[in-house]
Amino acid sequence: CFPSLLYTCALMVIIFGTTFITVPLIHSHVTNEDAEFLTTFQLVKGVFGIIVMLVIWLCVVLRYKLAVKILNKMVDIDNEMSVLQDLYYLETSKRRISILFAANYILWIMIIVIELTTTEESWGIWIPLMLPDIIMNGYIMQYILILIMMENRFMSVNHSFIMISKSRIEAFLHSDIRPTDISERMILNNFIILKRAHSIFCEICRDISDYYAFPILPTIAFQCGAIIYNCYNLLVPVVVHNGGEHTLLQITKMICWVLMEILPILALSVCVTRVLNE
Repeated sequence: CFPSLLYTCALMVIIFGTTFITVPLIHSHVTNEDAEFLTTFQLVKGVFGIIVMLVIWLCVVLRYKLAVKILNKMVDIDNEMSVLQDLYYLETSKRRISILFAANYILWIMIIVIELTTTEESWGIWIPLMLPDIIMNGYIMQYILILIMMENRFMSVNHSFIMISKSRIEAFLHSDIRPTDISERMILNNFIILKRAHSIFCEICRDISDYYAFPILPTIAFQCGAIIYNCYNLLVPVVVHNGGEHTLLQITKMICWVLMEILPILALSVCVTRVLNE
């Protein structure tokens, strides 16, 4: 844990230092065909993105103890729930996670390849324009992964409650099953364990919300502003049509940017709703 904190602090110092060199390069990178509004918005986007990125890293460094606490709670309660092997089965969402992250990676690969193909000397503005998007996208995807893990645990506990209720109903509906054949004490113990697990999962969700609350607000604000910027930028090659393969690549690149910024926000809202429903 300590080496990772040192690594994050070193990144903060390096990025903060290189910002004074790379941000002014945005003006030299912009061509004469770009509108003044687009240039100003691009500069604001770069500066605000670096600020949000540094805020995320700063919160990760300052609140690492809360992250360790959340992880330890999840490991401890999973070990406790292992005693209910016949009743509790932890659900998994491997397919949903694989599809979500694969789509995100494919979009990023397409963006990077097209950026290197269509933009000359883009390395100078890579830090203010692309690195914040990468960090914020990864931060939101990390939040989504944690929420999916919590959703699976709530789903498993709720399924166990349903199994207990069904076993009680069968004791009264079937004449060949007497109530004495079912251990009331075992059912009560299982119910207490499940109720305690549900309460601990709620506490973990509150800790997760507290951990991600402050950094996620400017991150979502930046993503929404970036969506507006990229949608506007998408219309420029369409309205001012110059023809050729270069314009087609520009349109494809902006579509990938818009999809890459919309996908995490939509997935995050869906995951939050699903956890609340569970």
